[in-house]
Amino acid sequence: MKIDGTLHPTDQVPVNPDTIGTIIGTTAGAIVAFDYPAGAEIATWAGNVPFVLNGRSTGAQVPTTNSSGTTLSSGWNEFVPTAVTRQITGDSTGYSVAFPTSGFVTVSFWGK
Repeated sequence: MKIDGTLHPTDQVPVNPDTIGTIIGTTAGAIVAFDYPAGAEIATWAGNVPFVLNGRSTGAQVPTTNSSGTTLSSGWNEFVPTAVTRQITGDSTGYSVAFPTSGFVTVSFWGK
C-alpha cells in the first residue's frame, strides 16, 4: 500500500512542543548537560552538526580512537547524525550532549 500523507480523522494531529531550548557547542569536544523539564515525557534533539547524546545522564562523550564512548554505566552514548526522538524514562536523571565540532542542537519536549 502506498502512503499518501493524509491524516485519518482519528489520527493524532501533531502538537507544538511544551518546551524548546537550544544548546550551543562553541568548541569541539564541548559537553553540555541539563535536567529534563518537569512533566516531560518525549524529547526530540535536532542539530546542525552530528552530535553524541546521552539521554539518561551527564556522561556524554565524543568517542576517540582510544575509546568507543559507549562504556559508561550511567546510560548510553548515541551518535546522532541529524535528529532523534526518544521517550524519557523514569530512571533518567537528565541528559547531555557532546559536540565533535562546534554547532548547535535544538531540543523540544512534550508532556501530558
